[in-house]
Amino acid sequence: MDHSALGRVFVETTDGVRVEMGPGEISFGADQHSKPSADGDFGHRSGTVGDEPATLMVVQLEDPKFVAARPGFFK
Repeated sequence: MDHSALGRVFVETTDGVRVEMGPGEISFGADQHSKPSADGDFGHRSGTVGDEPATLMVVQLEDPKFVAARPGFFK
């Protein structure tokens, strides 16, 4: 399959770290205990990169070990 026409997304944390992802890539969003930005915002922001639409699959985990996870938990 030619992935060049499939959309990409970005996730940016309140401290300004930005990651871009494409088809087949995974992001674990464990930012429940994030620090607020200078504007008082928590968590992250996200969106599409470029003009191609992106399709996402979101899975929520309720197990407490995932809810309390810190960055690098799965390393």
